[in-house]
Amino acid sequence: MDLRVAVLDSEESLRKLISLIMQHKGYEVFASSEPLYCPLYTGKEQSCDRDEPCTDVMILDRQLPKMSALSYLSRQMAGGCRIKNRHKLVLSIKATDREIQETERLGCALLKKPFRVEDISGWVDECAASVNPARVLRAIKVVEGK
Repeated sequence: MDLRVAVLDSEESLRKLISLIMQHKGYEVFASSEPLYCPLYTGKEQSCDRDEPCTDVMILDRQLPKMSALSYLSRQMAGGCRIKNRHKLVLSIKATDREIQETERLGCALLKKPFRVEDISGWVDECAASVNPARVLRAIKVVEGK
């Protein structure tokens, strides 16, 4: 099974590091500074009209260029995103107690920076163990930012 991991972080060096770790494990990686492919992020749609998820796992920075990770995750939940909430990981160097509670309420995971490679790798492996190998993923259309 080719697990697909979306890595969303504006810090290029961290994005590349996480991508390399995931690729070394044999996972397919989509890496970007922001999810411009997602109509829920861009505001073009209020709900996800897809029958399949676009990725198995999403790793995202606490602050995306257009909104916070928590705002984006809340928008995904309200819009019917097909990615399992427990397969979404927020990376944060300075998460507040409120942000930690909100991440938990959304059913997502949070990992504080700096993190150990084993921590992020182990979390993704746990997600991979619960993914149906027969699942279908929709294509991600690469959209360049301004």
